[in-house]
Amino acid sequence: MIALVVGMASVARGEPLHAPPGLTAPAQPEDDVSEIQQIVGPPTAAFFGFGLGHVVEGRWHEKGWIFTLGESVALAAIVYASANIECTSHCEMVGPAMVTGMLGIGGLRIWETYDSVEGARAKNRRVMQQRMMLGLHLAPPRGGGDGGVAGLSLHF
Repeated sequence: MIALVVGMASVARGEPLHAPPGLTAPAQPEDDVSEIQQIVGPPTAAFFGFGLGHVVEGRWHEKGWIFTLGESVALAAIVYASANIECTSHCEMVGPAMVTGMLGIGGLRIWETYDSVEGARAKNRRVMQQRMMLGLHLAPPRGGGDGGVAGLSLHF
């Protein structure tokens, strides 16, 4: 009841119930995938699967969930086929379930490993572009070597 009264009071005063899209605070900038994450992520994806390579890279919400779900379904098909391997009647689904599960695991594992490498690179490019648009970036030093040059880019 109190919420209804407060809500009606804000409508009566003409205040918006939520901020318009143009007045919301900007989203937090994404973090890039670190070098160690890029080194550990692909082998984890290749050997363990189930989206764990994407978890290591901090990108599970982007595509890792697809591999978790897909490989779980493929594994369920393999378990179903294995449980019914000595079937005596209505056995027409056992063979295709086993083949589908194995092809699914294999195909998803290859895709996951590839995406663990290329997806991390793409995310780092996207993060760098976002930082460049904000005007904050690190430039490599002239003449090579270690380190970087921090700068603020202003355009008039």
